[in-house]
Amino acid sequence: MKKLILFLFLILSVKGTAQENKTTDLSLTYEVLQNGELKIGHLFKTGTQSIFYYQNERASSSSEKQEVIDGETVYKATLRSGNKISGNVETNMVDRSMFSSENLYKNGSYSQYVVSEKMNDILWKLSAEEKKIGNYLCKKATTTYKGRNYTAWYTLQVPLLFGPWKLHGLPGMIVEANDAENFISFKLTAIQVKKQSLVYTPLDRTSAIDCKALFLMKSNQANEIKKKIQTKLPRGASFQITKVENNWLEKSCN
Repeated sequence: MKKLILFLFLILSVKGTAQENKTTDLSLTYEVLQNGELKIGHLFKTGTQSIFYYQNERASSSSEKQEVIDGETVYKATLRSGNKISGNVETNMVDRSMFSSENLYKNGSYSQYVVSEKMNDILWKLSAEEKKIGNYLCKKATTTYKGRNYTAWYTLQVPLLFGPWKLHGLPGMIVEANDAENFISFKLTAIQVKKQSLVYTPLDRTSAIDCKALFLMKSNQANEIKKKIQTKLPRGASFQITKVENNWLEKSCN
């Protein structure tokens, strides 16, 4: 029986339709290292709202490679999603809403899905530990969020509840943050405090799904790639999935 080893690399991505003009109160730039891939993240504060996205040069792709191991045919499949502008997260402190985007593999190709969540409070543990990062005196905070253990260094010199990606709720600007597995890290590289105009294409929220539906669809991607490979096999041939590796930024909904 043929075996399938499936590697899923999910990177947030986004596209939109109508553009909006916004005036930003604060603009931050972060160096983002996600699963060994370096990109630049941008965080814009617009009143009681924020917009975050990062630049990614990868394109959505799927690939399969056939090998013969110990006399058995093994297929190694990889899913990788992402556009040049990806990882959009829109948050609103007034109605506590958070919208983000994902590219998911379904029916042989990638489609964009917008995810709707409540902007629940992150339970940060604030520490008295301090260190100087650049020009900022920073304090340490730790938390468990979306299934990962994070350490963040924030500064009270710039009061800001918004942070890179979906991190939020600290009493000051996040200067650095990373998870315990070093899968993701954020490092502040630039700050712009003067007001400026931002032309932005918002996410289409009309068909937004919730986080539980997102994780169900992520889990089903293994079967989606299996269906694709099955069409390439001789009639009557079959195989089973023996291993799935998920490199997802979010391991859970909370």
